Amino acid sequence: MYPDREVVMYPFQHTPDSDAVLLQDVPVLSQLPDYPTGCESLSAVMLLQYLGLSITPQCFIEKYLPRRPYLRSTGPDPRRCFVGDPTDPDSMGCYAPVIAAALDWALAAEAGTACTAAETSPDSARTAADTSPGSARTVAEISPGSARAAAETSPGAESPAPEHAISIACPTSFRAVDLTGAPEETLLDQLRNRLPVIYWATLDMKAMVPGPTWLLDDGSGQTFTWRSNEHCLLLVGFDDTHLFFHDPMRAAQSPTAATRALAAQRHAEQYAMAVSVRRV
Repeated sequence: MYPDREVVMYPFQHTPDSDAVLLQDVPVLSQLPDYPTGCESLSAVMLLQYLGLSITPQCFIEKYLPRRPYLRSTGPDPRRCFVGDPTDPDSMGCYAPVIAAALDWALAAEAGTACTAAETSPDSARTAADTSPGSARTVAEISPGSARAAAETSPGAESPAPEHAISIACPTSFRAVDLTGAPEETLLDQLRNRLPVIYWATLDMKAMVPGPTWLLDDGSGQTFTWRSNEHCLLLVGFDDTHLFFHDPMRAAQSPTAATRALAAQRHAEQYAMAVSVRRV
């Protein structure tokens, strides 16, 4: 159906005796046209809305996502903040520690409240507590330290609880968990427990392309090389042969599917990064 793509519309295969899961009640959001580089944030908001939070992508980005300018020759560390801005098509993205921390801030501040753009204060300073990863990471450069170096925003004023939130539990009973480097079976266990997984791979499961490289703006004198075609999706299902995603770049086609072998390869090319939530 899509000869130029390796992500396809593939029917979910399930029989009574098969080990297969497809979460049917997960919201689907598109990053286009407003957030051309906002795949990480849109995947996070789909997860938060599934947990029952009435939160918009604009709210999540402005209130909880630390961002710093990307000037091509210089820029921030994507393990510490978003490189550029999700509304800018020339920006890059961010890595698992940033999204894990932002999820925890949102879960703590927004549970039981409605979030509007008027509540945001993106210019205030942020110092967030570290999230508990709960699993080993295989790529040391994904977690440069236990402290989250990100900007903090103050929580907005309380509003009435959303009337139409999709809720499987009180959102305050969840914390983010960084599953970077976890085996595939660990991610599938999250789905068996009805918890979607934010999953780093590549656009349309195409091969990763090294570059660009920029000088980090933290004064360290170090450079960072991005892995292009980076893309973030929300993993919502699996069967014996495929993984199923809500792809914020292909929302109208969701759920899309990729073979488990291909998805694993592209996932590894992006440091096998993944983030979900755990019950506390």
